[in-house]
Amino acid sequence: MRRLPFVLFLLAASYGFCSPWTSTPTIKVEAASLGGLSALSVRCDVRGAAVWLDHQYRGTVPLDLTGIASGSHLLVLRADGYYDASIALSLAADTKTTVTAGLQLVTGFLDVRVDPADAEVLVDGASHSPGIIEVPAGRRDVTVRAFGYRAQSFTVYVPERLFASVTAMLEKAPFEASGFSLSRSRFNPRNSGLKGLARISFEVTAEGNAEIRIIGPDGSAVAAAELGPFDDWEQSYSWDGRGDDGTPVPDGEYAVEATVRPAAGIEAARDEYGFSAALT
Repeated sequence: MRRLPFVLFLLAASYGFCSPWTSTPTIKVEAASLGGLSALSVRCDVRGAAVWLDHQYRGTVPLDLTGIASGSHLLVLRADGYYDASIALSLAADTKTTVTAGLQLVTGFLDVRVDPADAEVLVDGASHSPGIIEVPAGRRDVTVRAFGYRAQSFTVYVPERLFASVTAMLEKAPFEASGFSLSRSRFNPRNSGLKGLARISFEVTAEGNAEIRIIGPDGSAVAAAELGPFDDWEQSYSWDGRGDDGTPVPDGEYAVEATVRPAAGIEAARDEYGFSAALT
């Protein structure tokens, strides 16, 4: 590949950048035999961003263009939800210029105030701490939750570069247990990893505890465990098919039993919740 004079490199790499909310692009220039014309490759961190060259739509990134006249050109990258990136280029003859740009999200701010203070804020499913949160501008789904409380949900419009406010005062939740499930109904404790155990899972809404028992074919308990006090919604217990002495129990049919109760002083519709499943 032939080398261009240093002055030509400077000319090909020069550009003007005029988008206040977008990061500065990187420009790479290399010599090429193009019959006196120029080539332009456009890359962007937002895949599928639209490419406009000299006010004409040319396609989406990643995009390679050839047969471009040397001289001044205006490159614009556009994508929904992002600020335009406008780049003034000066392309030299017999050069290939690669432009790599990053687009900046159009954002605003959520001012979220909650009680209790350690509540979790979910914005479109993404977890945040309460306070000032920068989010994409537009309509956002906000959920405020804390273990032991009823969650509150809001739909909020966040204006560009401005603030929207959310205030949530959560109420105590009554105790409930639900979503009982067993990861598998048959397993071999001699297998390694997840294939060598079964997991019972369930969800709770407030503080409480659980008693787990594994009942053998003769009706006796071969393993037992206590869970709690609960401090999160998701609960689980894994049994590896072994007894208290650490050796695999004999092949056969077993029962997994769970009894879940609320903590003292916690409102509940039922005194206890039960679950039972067969396990081979």
